[in-house]
Amino acid sequence: MAENKEAVRNFLDAELPEVSLVSSHATYLLWLDCRKIAGDTSELCRYLRSETGLYLSAGSIYGGNGGAFLRMNIACPRTRLLDGLERLRAGIKSYGNHGD
Repeated sequence: MAENKEAVRNFLDAELPEVSLVSSHATYLLWLDCRKIAGDTSELCRYLRSETGLYLSAGSIYGGNGGAFLRMNIACPRTRLLDGLERLRAGIKSYGNHGD
């Protein structure tokens, strides 16, 4: 899982600098900080699902101040992870324009 976590960190740094990975000791569930994109990620999650087929969890379902975060499960083969990251990139890039 450490390799998948590092792949996510590298991808976000290079392709989605507006999303940051929250440091944690979790093995396969990551928190993605999306405060620069959305105050509440519930709508962002719905958008990603409908536009890209990517299923992530909105942080608000976990309570507290999780509303600006996404939860990503990285317990999968690397090819699936990279596909998901590409979908995330495409969805976030188009999310900013979907209200136009």
